[in-house]
Amino acid sequence: MQRDGIPCSKINSVDDALESEQANENNMVLKIDHLTSGTIRTLGIPYSFSETPVGVDLPPPILGGHTKEILKSLVNLDDKQIDELSIEGVI
Repeated sequence: MQRDGIPCSKINSVDDALESEQANENNMVLKIDHLTSGTIRTLGIPYSFSETPVGVDLPPPILGGHTKEILKSLVNLDDKQIDELSIEGVI
């Protein structure tokens, strides 16, 4: 593709990105405590502002960690309906 003048580049895996010299030199690789996985490495915010701090405050959620909130806010289910779905093994 490059030979034919088509812009392209490698797509990094998560491991490639975490091991990247550029990401590490720019302090983008963070260590954060995860609920089930212990200390994990993750990528931080790829930009900064001169007067406004940015950062990663929370670890990634566990699988299904926001199911109840999503069903309430997007599908308008109440707690009883969600509990019934859980008892039935739907969620």
